Amino acid sequence: MHKYEEYGLKKSYNVENILLQSSVGMIAGALMAFIASYLVHFGATSWMIGMVSALASFLVIFLSPIFARWNETSDAVNSVKQVKLVSIIGIISAIILYFTQSLWLILVCYTMIAIIMSLIISLLNTLTGELTYRGFKVNFGIARAANAFVFAVTTPIVGYFVAAWSIEATVIVGILGFLMMFIIAGLIPIERIQSMPVVTVINDPDEGNVTVTEHAQKTGFDRNFKFFLLAVVFLFISQQYINTYMLQMMQDVGGGTSEMSIAFSIGAWTELPIMIFYERINKKFSDESMLIFSGWSFFVKALVTIFAASVLQMYWANSLQFFAFTIYITGSVYYINKKFPSAQVATGQASAVSAMTAGMVIGSLSGGLLIDLFSVNIMQIVGAVSSLLGAIFMTIALKDYKKEI
Repeated sequence: MHKYEEYGLKKSYNVENILLQSSVGMIAGALMAFIASYLVHFGATSWMIGMVSALASFLVIFLSPIFARWNETSDAVNSVKQVKLVSIIGIISAIILYFTQSLWLILVCYTMIAIIMSLIISLLNTLTGELTYRGFKVNFGIARAANAFVFAVTTPIVGYFVAAWSIEATVIVGILGFLMMFIIAGLIPIERIQSMPVVTVINDPDEGNVTVTEHAQKTGFDRNFKFFLLAVVFLFISQQYINTYMLQMMQDVGGGTSEMSIAFSIGAWTELPIMIFYERINKKFSDESMLIFSGWSFFVKALVTIFAASVLQMYWANSLQFFAFTIYITGSVYYINKKFPSAQVATGQASAVSAMTAGMVIGSLSGGLLIDLFSVNIMQIVGAVSSLLGAIFMTIALKDYKKEI
């Protein structure tokens, strides 16, 4: 009898993982993509919209490690239960959104949803690690690509229903997404999975031939990982400048809102190939090498935006998302799962999310200040310097990784 069958388990939970990521894409494409439109519809100011995003991001920096620690120290808590918990909170928040006309209650509910959408990143990354440590083959790249694809498809569909019917269409699709997340998470028997011994070598998963051993030399939260987190902060300051202030950059080269949306669409669609084929590429290049390449690609992307003199060149700059953000968001999950012992993988994933979120908060707040005090071009230069520092720290963190482990 196969090892997995002895525990009453399937050999793969790839489909469930893909569907969970798809539910995230659905929620993001409905609720997060239209956050400004929804809040403005009910009378929110630009300052209020910015505060929702900033407050949610700030809280995630602290909540993500708390959730990770809760997962690691409580026998009654695991990643699946946490996904189901935040799904329920999301459903309740979205239902309140649908029925209330109170602006302040709407702001509170949207803040909760924004927090959930950031927390879910580390929760699903942790779930990937838990499955991997028990010998299940999990293709995170394809799952993450499903997230991006569903987001790209959901956004225009919801936009059509908003125009044809009502802004509440965003909330209805969001509720469906949270409900889907709750149901799919319940299909993963995490307690039985965690009862399996931890493994690191799978000789033949089709035959259930698994070498059971915990790698004794996994270094976890060491000096190199701290440099990695520092790199992530600097890289995402630069990334957030581009994401948040793309409109101002487009206006500098003669574009506008339409050109901005096209640039973002190009970035989203170029993410799919690298995510789908990451594991094949990973056979030739290590996660560490890919992440170092990603760090320097952030720097190149920032440089190109500085020297872009036309809308077409800005499109080309955003296509570099393919090498920068996409490789990072996929490779970092595999790298952390490999670096941390199974009992600490939740902390590792949560720390990376907190570092990324910290960079985004700093980028959001400092970018507008730099534009107001100086110019868009000065902000872009600061972003390039930040990404250069991030690339250097990423190289320092990862170049000797294999010598240490």
